[in-house]
Amino acid sequence: MLLDLKSFFSKFKKWLFASITALCIWLWLPDLWSQKLPSLMSEELLRDKIRSHIFPPAFSLPYERKFAEFGKKLFVDSRLSVNEKVSCATCHNPGKSFTDGRPTAMGVALTERNTPTLVNIAMNSWFFSDGRADSLTAQALGPWLDPKEQGLSMEQLAAKIVTFHLNTYTALYGPIENGVLKAIQEGGDHSITPSGPSVNLLPPSLRIYGIATMGTFSALDHILKLAGQGARSPQDQFAMLSAGLNASDDSKPLVTEQDLLTPRHDNRQLDAAIRAVITNSAGAVEAYERSILSTQSPFDHFAERLTRTKTIQEAFDASFSQDEFEGLNLFMGKGNCDLCHSGPNFTNSQFHNIGLPWNSDIDYKKLPAGRAQGVLAIKDHPFGCQTPHVVKARADNRLSNLEQCAEVEFLKLDGLESMNAFKTPTLRNLKLTAPYMHDGRFESLEEVINHYSSLPDKPAIGHREESLQELNLTKKEKNQLIKFLLSLESKIESL
Repeated sequence: MLLDLKSFFSKFKKWLFASITALCIWLWLPDLWSQKLPSLMSEELLRDKIRSHIFPPAFSLPYERKFAEFGKKLFVDSRLSVNEKVSCATCHNPGKSFTDGRPTAMGVALTERNTPTLVNIAMNSWFFSDGRADSLTAQALGPWLDPKEQGLSMEQLAAKIVTFHLNTYTALYGPIENGVLKAIQEGGDHSITPSGPSVNLLPPSLRIYGIATMGTFSALDHILKLAGQGARSPQDQFAMLSAGLNASDDSKPLVTEQDLLTPRHDNRQLDAAIRAVITNSAGAVEAYERSILSTQSPFDHFAERLTRTKTIQEAFDASFSQDEFEGLNLFMGKGNCDLCHSGPNFTNSQFHNIGLPWNSDIDYKKLPAGRAQGVLAIKDHPFGCQTPHVVKARADNRLSNLEQCAEVEFLKLDGLESMNAFKTPTLRNLKLTAPYMHDGRFESLEEVINHYSSLPDKPAIGHREESLQELNLTKKEKNQLIKFLLSLESKIESL
C-alpha cells in the first residue's frame, strides 16, 4: 500500500509540473512573441514603419487613355531606332518587370548601365541611375536620342514619328502645316557627322576629388595599363583624365549625344516643329508608363490586415509567414534598410554612394561619377522640365506639373558627396529584375545582401555613406531578409 502511495504522488508531481509549465507558457506567450521584435523597436514603432510603406486604397497615377495608347504604340515600335531593330520594349520587357535580364542594356550598341524597371516609375522624382532626367517626359526622350540605345537625331526621330504615326499624332495634337510637315519628313534623311569622341565633362574639382578618394591608385593603374598607358604619377594621371580619359576606345570619332541634340539647320520654325513632335510623343510615352503599376504584393496584404488587427500575429496568413516577418523585422530594424528604401515604392528616389568597388568590366577608362554627372546633364539639358517645349508637351498630354522642377536651380554642380552616388532602386518585383546595381554586377540577391552585410571593399571613388555600417548578418538572417524582399512580388498592371 505504501509503495502504491509513493507511486501515486510521484505521478501526481510530474502531472502537476507539466500542467503548471503548460499554463505558464500559455500565459507568457504574448511576452515571448514580443521578443521577436527588435530590442530597440516597439511594436507600435514597427507598425508605424510598416504603414509608411502601404499604398493608398485603389492607388493609381492619373493619365488620359488616348495619349497612353499612342505612347504604347511608340514604346513597342522598333522602327524608331537608327537600325529599326530596337524599341523601348527591347530593354524594358513587360515579361521581366520591364527590364531585360542583362548586366547592362544592349541597344544599337552595348551601354554602360543596367536597365531599371519601369514599374511604378512615375512615382520617382529623378530618372536614370544618375538622375540625369528631371521628368518622365525627358526620360522617355533619352533612349531615342542616345547614340548607344536607339541612336536617332531629333530630326530623324521626328521624321519617323510623322511618317509612321501621322494620323494618330495629328488626331491628338492637331495638324502640321504642309510645308513644315514635308520639311520634317525630309529632315530625317540627314546623316549625322560625328564631332569626335566624348570626354569626361566633370569640373576639375570633381575629377581631383575622384582621384584623391579612389580606394587605391591600383584601380587607376589597372585601367591605364589596359589602355596601354602604363603606370603614371598622380599628376600625369590627373592630366590624362582632364584630357578625356573616358574617351572611346575607337580611333574613329563616334556620334555623341550632343551630336544628336544639335539641330542640323538654322530654320527656327522647323526646329520648333521638330521639338514639338518629339516632346509631345515623349509625353505620350510618359502617359503609358504611368499605367505600369505593381501595388498588391503579399507584404501589402499583410500590411493592410495589420491595420485591422490588435496583434501582429493575427495579420499572418499562408502568403506572409513567420520567416517573411522576421525578414521585415531585419529590414526595418537591424538592417535600417528603410532609411533609403522608404515609402510604398521602397525607394526615396535619392542618390547614395554605397561603397561599390571598382568594376573593371564597366568602369574601364571611366570615372563612375554617378549623380555628379547627372546634375551637370540636368542643368544643361535642352529638354529639362522647365523648358517651354516640355512644359507644353506635358500640358498637351494632360500630365500634371512637376514639383521637383523648383529644385533644379538649387542643385550643386560641385557636390563632392554626389560622386559615385547612384539612385536608390525600388525593391518591388526583385525576382524578375536581376542582375542588380546600376552596372548589373550582382547576379543574385544573395550577393547584394552579402555586400551590405560585410561591406568588404572601399568604393571606387568618393566615400561610402556614413549611415552604412556592417550588418554581420547570419546565414539564417540573410535567408529571412531575402524571403521578405521576395514578398514584394506582385502582378504588374499596365495599359
